[in-house]
Amino acid sequence: MSVYGTYAYFDTSEPRRKGDTAVFSILPHGISAADDYCLQFYAVLYGDEFGQMETFIQYFDENDERVEMLSIGMINQESVPRPPVDDWLPFQYPIKNMPASAVKASIIFKAVRGRSPQGDFALDDITWFRGECFEKTPFLGCARTLKNPFRGGIPVGFWNCSDSFYMGSTCNLICMEGYMVTPGYEPINNCDEDGLFGGWSDDPAEISCQKNYCTFPKPDSEGVWFFGCTDEKNQNMGIITEGGSCELRCRPGYERLSPQLIVCIGDEWRQLKASTGAYTDRIVDIDEIACKKIPESKLSVVEKKRIENFSPPKQLGSEEENEKVETTKVTTTTTKADLPEFVKTTKATKTTTKNPKKAKTEEKKMKEDDPTTQAPTTFSTSTESIEEDEPKMGAPKPTMPTKKETPPPIFARPDGASDEEFFGTTAAYEDLFEMTTPSPDMMEDIEDAIEEVENDKKKKKKKDKSEDSSACSIVMSVLLLCICML
Repeated sequence: MSVYGTYAYFDTSEPRRKGDTAVFSILPHGISAADDYCLQFYAVLYGDEFGQMETFIQYFDENDERVEMLSIGMINQESVPRPPVDDWLPFQYPIKNMPASAVKASIIFKAVRGRSPQGDFALDDITWFRGECFEKTPFLGCARTLKNPFRGGIPVGFWNCSDSFYMGSTCNLICMEGYMVTPGYEPINNCDEDGLFGGWSDDPAEISCQKNYCTFPKPDSEGVWFFGCTDEKNQNMGIITEGGSCELRCRPGYERLSPQLIVCIGDEWRQLKASTGAYTDRIVDIDEIACKKIPESKLSVVEKKRIENFSPPKQLGSEEENEKVETTKVTTTTTKADLPEFVKTTKATKTTTKNPKKAKTEEKKMKEDDPTTQAPTTFSTSTESIEEDEPKMGAPKPTMPTKKETPPPIFARPDGASDEEFFGTTAAYEDLFEMTTPSPDMMEDIEDAIEEVENDKKKKKKKDKSEDSSACSIVMSVLLLCICML
């Protein structure tokens, strides 16, 4: 039973055949025929049709002559749990009514092979003592709740025990690559009389193997503007599983001791580069994840300005953030800008001097572009109804803002001209300043210039055509000369 000791083993594989036997015996020991005894041992009988194992006691007299041999117990298919258990099982047999002449006795185990070559036998920790079997119970053990951990039907670890689940056994949990022991527990569980969990020192249901993880960082709140991690599911357990990452940002006036981004690789924190999404070889200690105050003497002017203007957002999930804040009505109305009286008068007067049909079209267009003809636009962040000062109209189509009217330049008033003479009518304004219509002489000069340009273009085109013809004539002459020579 002990990993440091030995045990007896009966091999039933080839070339053994059904009915073959194996015998294991203990040397004779002195006994008292008037007393009762008890035999206790552990055995493993596992496999298909392992056969049977019978236990005998053989008595000897003072001359070492055999007096009698009796069967005291039988182990077969009906004697072990079904389905078979691949583990050490305890057995005990009382020894009573010894022959009066017996002074010594020995124990003999006889195993018979069954039909299958996979049904083996093993014996260990064989003891016998004077008294009743209930007086000594070496088979005390812990509850059989120590199970090998699985994930998705795949084993991720196993328990290695010094003495199975029996009293005094020490079991070590060995996790496979990529897995670690449950956080907060050691990979050791002891079976003893003081165990609170069915004899075990720790709860077997809590100790298992899970994916690699790192300890969840908890930086001091001083100077921290923002700190957050992925893998929220396991944060309550105080861990971040492998591949999870965290980000730390400090308030103005503080500097990070660790990188801004870190990622859990294996059971260590590593620096994570945001530009590439890859981690580096730098290992970050959990105590480094903090913000350190910058001494006043080392603060730059820019940093001091940031400190003055800094206003961090509310922490997500805080009471203030979760409170319902009433919305405030904000109404924005576009209003008509007051135009100077001079621009109004000029605009109205000039429209009368144009073609009536064209003027009507432009007047309609101006009316569409004029924001004063549209319903006022209002915006509100509340759900309450908004009362309008003007009668409700159909929803207006969105319009572009009107082009800003640029008032005409103001010139110095001619000597002797009154305000009415200078600003009264559009005609007065046009007579004094409008020079957009050219004189007849100017128009004649412009037409002559245009005609001259056109003539130059024709002459150039004719010249280019002549040059092309000359080049062709030369080429043809050369070709004819070559033909004549041939």
